[in-house]
Amino acid sequence: MADYFPESDSKALAWTRNLVTYSSAHTAETGYSATDITAMTGALSEYDSALEEHVRQQVAARAARRKKDEARQKLESVIRPRVRKVQADPNVDRAVLRAMGLRPRDTIRTPVAAPTTAPTGIVDTSQRLIHTIRFWDTESGRRGKPKGVIACEIWMRLGDADSDVFLGTAGRSPFTKEFKAESGGQQAHYRLRWVNSRFNPGPWSETLTATIPA
Repeated sequence: MADYFPESDSKALAWTRNLVTYSSAHTAETGYSATDITAMTGALSEYDSALEEHVRQQVAARAARRKKDEARQKLESVIRPRVRKVQADPNVDRAVLRAMGLRPRDTIRTPVAAPTTAPTGIVDTSQRLIHTIRFWDTESGRRGKPKGVIACEIWMRLGDADSDVFLGTAGRSPFTKEFKAESGGQQAHYRLRWVNSRFNPGPWSETLTATIPA
């Protein structure tokens, strides 16, 4: 059986007020004694006061939080530019910054190392005149680029050509190469290598060879 008391405080207050008011005026019908009415009236009054205080404190808390948030924004707007100023000043010793609770800026750039591993992959020939090259790192065996690598360079030599042709860089696998109809039936030879953020290349992959589906 569902509880007759409304769940929300405001509805519970309104419902109880109606109950007590009616019962006070109809003691003969309800059978309530004067003691019953006094007990219910006292409990209602206490709840009414407590609820009113609760609502008042909630309103005050929201106002206090807004005031706190505004003060925090002002604090940051005052502090941040002054921190940037002292961090950028070359005359301020790093020990002073640490004493202020600040992390000194790293003025020595760590060089970006060239990749040390090579990609490997497979050539999907399931579509006519299209090669889809799926690649991953040889050492880790996981699909995805090694740390510090931003892309994979794709180079191709078609048939008996004397040199490789640069096709482009792929930030993620796979890479798709489309061919003209006259290339159908020929073999394409691919070599891949990782490049870092400075486009320094790593070692070459083994050659991937696949026939172009006509």
